[in-house]
Amino acid sequence: MEIVKIIIGVISKSIDIFLNYKNKHKKTQNTPQKRNSEVDTIKLPSSFNKDKYKRTYKIFISSPDGLEEERTAFLEEIKIYNKTDANHRGIHFYPVDWNDITPTYGRAQDEINRELYHCEEYFLILWDRFGTPTKKNGKSIYDSGSEEEFYEALKCKKKR
Repeated sequence: MEIVKIIIGVISKSIDIFLNYKNKHKKTQNTPQKRNSEVDTIKLPSSFNKDKYKRTYKIFISSPDGLEEERTAFLEEIKIYNKTDANHRGIHFYPVDWNDITPTYGRAQDEINRELYHCEEYFLILWDRFGTPTKKNGKSIYDSGSEEEFYEALKCKKKR
């Protein structure tokens, strides 16, 4: 359980750093931020009132199987942070857990990667293993889904 406390501390600090960075580098108040409407609607439940917040940040959570307790703690920390700090500033952090993504067709990892592309932030939770190898056309391309997600997140960073 000690590792969960450490992760929660890192999450809180990371979100604070992210908010401070965004505030320092944001455009002038009168300049509306351009957003892709497709990004705004992906995976947000219909009950979510996005008009209530000035900005919603989607956070992708990556980890291998076996870290359910840590992922749950991470998700809970995001909920608490939203309630106690972010929401009253008009900001909402919306977590996207790879475990909640239901593959519709094709390779499951491709569907997970598509969701990752629409997130502003990426968190990788690791412990003692990296996960299960992913395959494409019968060949292993990464040692795990977590590794593939990590490299896809790096590609997204380079594009922004």
